Amino acid sequence: MVLTAVVGKHKIVNKEIFRYAFDSLPSIVLDCANTANPHSFYPKVTIEDLSRVYVISVDALYRFRDSLKYIPKLAKQLKPKSIIITSFEHLFNYDDKLEIHNINVQAWDIILDFSKKYDTYIAVNIKSVHIKFAKRYCDKIIKSQFERSESSRGKKMGHTVSSQRIVINTILRELKDFGRALRSDDREAYERMLALPLKHIGTMSYASSLDVWALILLSISLEQQKRIDVLEKTIKKITQNWQRC
Repeated sequence: MVLTAVVGKHKIVNKEIFRYAFDSLPSIVLDCANTANPHSFYPKVTIEDLSRVYVISVDALYRFRDSLKYIPKLAKQLKPKSIIITSFEHLFNYDDKLEIHNINVQAWDIILDFSKKYDTYIAVNIKSVHIKFAKRYCDKIIKSQFERSESSRGKKMGHTVSSQRIVINTILRELKDFGRALRSDDREAYERMLALPLKHIGTMSYASSLDVWALILLSISLEQQKRIDVLEKTIKKITQNWQRC
């Protein structure tokens, strides 16, 4: 399992990180920034998927610590595939720097512990002290896709790619809307075709291409080519057997 920090400006990163909750369902969201609103993703996200996101709202430091300790117990019941934590630096609103540091260490230790069993994503405000903790504790640090988009305006960049898995899933959800307008027989074939790229999400994420559409089409073509190869071998075998008769 992996502990991943998504880094960016407070409002942007807390909006973006919630997408990871839908990427690996079911999920638990510890919303410390009061920005998690799963219903804002409807209708791109189905009602069924919305019901598989468990949100815990946190508005005070004492509740934050209690909630962190409660997550492992809750996770045993819900068996989530991912745990999402919005940024929490604003909960430390007093001047005792040593105590704040000790609480931060305790919090990150707890997060690191349950990230060994569940993929965990944590939003980190780029201007906060938690950047230092992210570098110390996290397996991966990702810059917010919206931050990358902003930074690429007006200049060429070699490799400014958003989180592939999020983009791929978003495109596939949008394509499903088109399928709902098809006739029933066409819709069944269309839905089977849309399931083909799911076999290659890991490969598409590894490729980190800006042309996500091309990767989706290539994945569909690859699966169809494999089926054609099987059919050709079957036809060849039948033909050879028929010629021997």
